[in-house]
Amino acid sequence: MVRMRALVEAVADRRAWVLGAPEFVDDTDEGGLRTVGCLMRLCAVEDPVGARIDREVDEAHLAEVTYVLDELRVLSEQLDVEIGVELDRDSVGWIASGVLDEGLRDGLLGEWQRGLSP
Repeated sequence: MVRMRALVEAVADRRAWVLGAPEFVDDTDEGGLRTVGCLMRLCAVEDPVGARIDREVDEAHLAEVTYVLDELRVLSEQLDVEIGVELDRDSVGWIASGVLDEGLRDGLLGEWQRGLSP
C-alpha cells in the first residue's frame, strides 16, 4: 500500500492531466473487499447525444492511461504482484509480474489506438 501511494503521488506531479491528476484510493466495501490503487478521471468517448469527444482530448487520455499503466507495470514487476485494472468498475485486465495481459494490451490500449487511427 505504501508503494502504491508513493507511485500515485509521484505520477500526479510529473505531468499535466486533462481532468486532474490520479488519486490514491484505499477503500473497503461493505463486503470487506479492499481496493488499494489509483483513480483516474476520463471523459466519455461520446457525449450524451452520441458525438465523439475531441480527438486531442482522446489522444491525451490515451497517453495518460498508457503512462499510468507503464508505471503500474514497473511496480508490479518490482514487487512481483498482480494489479487489476477497471474501467467504470468493470475489469479490463491485469498486470502480473510486470506484464500487461491481453485485455489491457489488445483490448483496452489496442482498441483505443485503433479507434484513433485516421
